[in-house]
Amino acid sequence: MYADKNIVKAITSANTINLKATLDQMHPEQIEVIAYSGYKGNQYPKSFRHKGWSYEVLEIEKEWVEYCVDENTKKYYFKVRAKVGSCKISYNPKRDTWFLEQIKS
Repeated sequence: MYADKNIVKAITSANTINLKATLDQMHPEQIEVIAYSGYKGNQYPKSFRHKGWSYEVLEIEKEWVEYCVDENTKKYYFKVRAKVGSCKISYNPKRDTWFLEQIKS
């Protein structure tokens, strides 16, 4: 069992390093999100998947709404804390798409 925990830690550590390296050089990238849906759909992210890896949202640090003139819609932004650090995630309800905008370790 001890060896299994070490393998999981090594995979998680490599996964964190890969995500940070990717995001240091990227523009917003579309991601899969499992979101909480209460009285309306996709209220806030609970976890997200990026390039085959899953990340649990540990805390929502901040959320805000911006109006996107180009698309004539609102976009919802979330600053969340995950194991990889603080991430900025956006949601466009008109297109039903989520994006990973930024990460800071």
